[in-house]
Amino acid sequence: MFMSDVRFPAWKVVRPRAYASLDDLLLALMFRGIAVADLAIEMLKEVKILGEQKEMKLVSPSLEELGFALDPRREDVYIRAEALGLGRVSRVGGVLALVEEDFPGAVDQWLPVGMDPIMAGGLPNVFSLCRTREGLFLGRRSAEPGERWHLQERCLFVQDA
Repeated sequence: MFMSDVRFPAWKVVRPRAYASLDDLLLALMFRGIAVADLAIEMLKEVKILGEQKEMKLVSPSLEELGFALDPRREDVYIRAEALGLGRVSRVGGVLALVEEDFPGAVDQWLPVGMDPIMAGGLPNVFSLCRTREGLFLGRRSAEPGERWHLQERCLFVQDA
């Protein structure tokens, strides 16, 4: 696949810490004031949260910055991101980064995480982060084939240093 020299400004470079259990991670999210949706908790049960996490340079390009003019399908976003040298966030990376740092985005703007989907509620999903007027929220976004992401959204990917 074509590797581009396009560089996106880093949102954060993070090295999330490991958690001993899902309960410890949920407690850390709670202490940060982050509400967690039931389906997001179901997704977290499928994620390995133990062990050292690699440092990640997280970027949050808009879909327009990725070169789209219309609402793209999720799989097209992934293909374009890869062609521009961006990688998928590890299944737990986006969540752990949320515990460590705040995230970019306007109030009530969702930030879907570019990651491999996780089955929850019988359907494939990816994590999605949102800042509401009440605080931060960890939810999920459908990752069914053909699912479209909104052009005005930003998304979260990893960029090699």
